[in-house]
Amino acid sequence: MFGLFGSKKNEVKWGDKDVINDSIYKSTLNYGYLVVELDEDGIIKEANDNFLDALKSNSIEMEGQPFITLMESSSKDLMTFRQQFKNAIKIRKRWQGVIRIKGFRDNIKIDLICTMVPILQNHALQKIIISCTNFTKFSNERRNFYKQYYTDSLTNFSNRQKLLDNLEYVSKQHDSTLIIFDIDDFANVNDFFGYDIGDALLKELANWLFKKRPTDNTLFYKLPVDHFAMLITEEFKREKLKIFLKNINSEIQYKLFDCLGNELNIALTIGTAQGRYDILKNANSALSHAKKNLKDSVIYDNNVNQDEEIGKNLKTIKMIKTALENDNVLPVFQPIVNAKNNKIEKYETLMRLKDESGEIISPFFFLDIGIQAKLYPKMLSQMMEKAFEYYRASDKAFSINFSVEDMLDPQIANPIIKLINKYDVGSRIVIEILESENITDYKVINEVLEKFRNFGCQIAIDDFGSGYSNFEHILKLKLDFLKIDGSLIKNIDTDKAAQLLVKTIISFAKDAHLQTIAEYVHNAVVFKKVKNLGIDYVQGYFLAAPSERLHSSI
Repeated sequence: MFGLFGSKKNEVKWGDKDVINDSIYKSTLNYGYLVVELDEDGIIKEANDNFLDALKSNSIEMEGQPFITLMESSSKDLMTFRQQFKNAIKIRKRWQGVIRIKGFRDNIKIDLICTMVPILQNHALQKIIISCTNFTKFSNERRNFYKQYYTDSLTNFSNRQKLLDNLEYVSKQHDSTLIIFDIDDFANVNDFFGYDIGDALLKELANWLFKKRPTDNTLFYKLPVDHFAMLITEEFKREKLKIFLKNINSEIQYKLFDCLGNELNIALTIGTAQGRYDILKNANSALSHAKKNLKDSVIYDNNVNQDEEIGKNLKTIKMIKTALENDNVLPVFQPIVNAKNNKIEKYETLMRLKDESGEIISPFFFLDIGIQAKLYPKMLSQMMEKAFEYYRASDKAFSINFSVEDMLDPQIANPIIKLINKYDVGSRIVIEILESENITDYKVINEVLEKFRNFGCQIAIDDFGSGYSNFEHILKLKLDFLKIDGSLIKNIDTDKAAQLLVKTIISFAKDAHLQTIAEYVHNAVVFKKVKNLGIDYVQGYFLAAPSERLHSSI
């Protein structure tokens, strides 16, 4: 018998809060959970049958082992992770984490979501209990997906998503150099020789460029269509860069690529940027500048497209200010449909501008500039005032999108809270937080979210699965919904990797008592697929486009 709390006559205190009956809590933990009891030094005293069975171990092997020695990770910060665990034991506080545990034989490893709780009685430590959920199958499937997620299927080199993630990491460390290669007139190769030979050319060129990397610390990528990239993650002087580009352009003139028995000669246009921030955008600007001016290569500097960009930005800012003055920042509403009965139950609230000609403008053309120009709080407030008027007359739920930065900005969060109070619609609001690596300070974020919860609002993570997915968010934020990113949904009818990840996200969400929403449902096949996978809600242009009025049905 697994003796969690000693005598049944005693009651135990969990932290400084709830008093829990011994036998009830013990049976609850033993049912479906993997449970370990530690002493005050973190040594295993007992493990329940579920834990032992998962590791194919026995109590003789397990008891007396320091729990921390079972913890394993490929992460570079394993030592820090273990130290946090040790500190939690030392100061007798609760701890949560996602960990990998290794067994004693057969190279057994399992992935666990763990909660560690010190059991106190009369302020004295009695024991430490770790309860775990085994999600090894899910994590293995997720790892297999991400291997595919970060790899170009044609060339087997890293893809654009991997470049984006690498840039995010490298930019925090030091300056780097990004080089983007574009095949001139590649469409003509496909049209004249056919797609098989076009694909063969892409693979041959990828291998050739990979061998031309200028340093050992150069990462290589196959980008969409006919683009390739090198990311040099060490200092690379501008003069060396110029020599490298000159040599590439010189060699490519005489290089013949053997593509399924056909010898092809090509030309490249190259755009390059150096620095720490915005180098992908800057390298693309340099590439566009090179193509426009018929140059072999361009290294970005402040003069490349600067005047053109400034002109566009000023024009956009003027358009936003005019829209604010004329009360033309508008909400549009896209239905979110119950997948089981095909009825509209919610709406996502989206922002649009109406320009002086009456044309409705997508946020793609103004939102980033509006944020940079510090006009976004006024835009959001004007839009939401109109939206709340609509929602007050409806019985449907609706969602509002926030980034983490929005949530922590009083100029944005506080006016929305006032509107919720004014229109008394809090119980029908879902706050969608954009999934991001910026979700780090859970205490501060939860304090802000608690203000919304006090009005009855529910909480969702938006764009889950978009590249920063962190299951720690699910553990540490009190969520009601997971909104699966459209990049996974849009090709789910043909993309096996996307099917795998969406299936496992749905399974995990159900176990965590979260509802799921699939966005970007754009045709009947995708709609049927996500319904068959067990999604709770669906959203997309196949069902209804965003509209200035609330749809009554689909």
